[in-house]
Amino acid sequence: MKYQEALLSAYEVMKDIRPYCKKTEIVGDLRRRCPEVRSIELLAISREEDLFDLFGETIAPYLLIEDWVINCGFEFAKNGPKYKRFRWHDIWIDLYVTSNYQWGLQMALRTGNQAFASWLATARRKGGALPGYMKIKDGWLWMNDKRIPTLTESNFFAAIETEWIRPDLRSAKVWRN
Repeated sequence: MKYQEALLSAYEVMKDIRPYCKKTEIVGDLRRRCPEVRSIELLAISREEDLFDLFGETIAPYLLIEDWVINCGFEFAKNGPKYKRFRWHDIWIDLYVTSNYQWGLQMALRTGNQAFASWLATARRKGGALPGYMKIKDGWLWMNDKRIPTLTESNFFAAIETEWIRPDLRSAKVWRN
């Protein structure tokens, strides 16, 4: 799909899910401004409500984006808590659900491309961007045994001691230190 057409579709989906989300952003091919878009990728932080047991004790947060999934009428190819994939007219939508504290890392990884995301998640000693005392695991940036919040993409790049790289420059085939 051409960039402009995909961008309009992305805005339609974002408008549809906005009541269920605290925050949504375009990532992937669209954020990198690729002329041809394979799928529309969105990153979102769902609104939450607490679920209670019979005694009024909080058991878990309920992500309101699940209400949208139930009511939207689309067929989902994937429907996990962190990743949802469905058809929107003639294009696939990849919806990644994250938290405030993982937002910056997820923006960087989900903007891609795949080579760039792999570079970000690889240790410097192996040609990647991560300092040796850091790793990416379970959707988090870790420093030794401590999770590091990344509220913004700039926070993430600063934490790994790497300059922010414009999304349109992230489509290069090979990434090395």
